[in-house]
Amino acid sequence: MSHVRGSAEWMTAHFGRGWPDCQAPLKSVEIFGRNLTVHKDAVRAFRRLDRIFKENAPAYYKKLCEEFDVGTFNCRPIGGTQTASNHSFGTAIDLDTQENAFGKDPFACPIWTQAKKAVLKVENEGPEGMPLFRWGGRYRTPDAMHFEVMLTPSELSRRLFIDGRKKPQKK
Repeated sequence: MSHVRGSAEWMTAHFGRGWPDCQAPLKSVEIFGRNLTVHKDAVRAFRRLDRIFKENAPAYYKKLCEEFDVGTFNCRPIGGTQTASNHSFGTAIDLDTQENAFGKDPFACPIWTQAKKAVLKVENEGPEGMPLFRWGGRYRTPDAMHFEVMLTPSELSRRLFIDGRKKPQKK
């Protein structure tokens, strides 16, 4: 059976169990200036996301590290549903939850416009048109704070070093 990449079924097949029992193996990792809990097999992706924001949106990155809320693992369903949230697998992150709230125009907040270059890089970093992370700012109801891992653990391992640097790819 084929599952849609990024769906709860796909996450379960590649990352273990999310909500309601949340049995995915987790690890604390330093990203965005603090220790956050993520899936142990997604550490490379989160470190890559941290690097991308640091290199492409330094002013915004500084605020993420020093002022803004950042959230990762949370054992819960998607709001209003009985479907496991990607946060319950440790494969999603929310950046700047106050200014960049669910349903808001992603670029209405002036500070968030500084992050646009980083967001576009994240969306275009995966293999063959597949994003490293899916960005919630493209959802029907924007969730611009939200980023979720879109590559399997083996795809992440082939493409990224553990510190988030890109591995050279064979052509």
